[in-house]
Amino acid sequence: MRALIPLLTASLLAGCANDAGLRTLCVETGTAFDIEEASVLQDAPAHAGIHDAVILEQDTSSLPGGATWRVVSVDILAMLPQSTFDDEHEGLEIKVEVWSGDDPEADDPWSLVQEFDRDALEWSDVELEDPTEAVELSWRRAWWNFDLTDRTPESGMDGDTYIAGVEWPDANIFLGEPVLPLGYSNYNRACARNWTWRAPGGWNLNGDTTGDVDECSWPMMRVHTEVIAETDDCEGRSVVID
Repeated sequence: MRALIPLLTASLLAGCANDAGLRTLCVETGTAFDIEEASVLQDAPAHAGIHDAVILEQDTSSLPGGATWRVVSVDILAMLPQSTFDDEHEGLEIKVEVWSGDDPEADDPWSLVQEFDRDALEWSDVELEDPTEAVELSWRRAWWNFDLTDRTPESGMDGDTYIAGVEWPDANIFLGEPVLPLGYSNYNRACARNWTWRAPGGWNLNGDTTGDVDECSWPMMRVHTEVIAETDDCEGRSVVID
């Protein structure tokens, strides 16, 4: 389990918590959702100007009283065809978004835009077996991390339901403008938990629009969350605050 110290006003590290007026907070981070534990890579599409987002749950049933949690980072799966791996993709932008609740129209997301830097990522080879959109079968893939620790609230997120999404900024693929492909899962994930935004229609919950089809392809994502609690039984890192 990976652990981080949040942006708190830390006075001392754990071990001095017996001083008057000090409290020990336990900070634990881990992977709350990993698409590779629920599905497999099938496709590598690129959709300029489209959002995809999925409704996820944070397990809060075993958290001690007063504990808070928040999303601290999201990994997405960048994909490049073997045949064009060395072509110019530098600087292409991707946005990752996170919402509290299950409705992306209810509030503005916490978001982060990053520019693609091929050399900063660790690549591996992959063969797509049955893509529905990708023309080529031989690809390279790399997990790309979006650090949201300075975006999501340190006070914690509400409830136990949230949305994680990804957006391609606008580009005209019909004019030859490049769009970075991202990995997508096999069609075995719930459409009723899969939002897609398409201009000019806005957000659509796929489970409401696909008729008898109830299994969708989700963007390949991993979501990491942070739990902060006042407890003596700490498996992560501890901070002491006033």
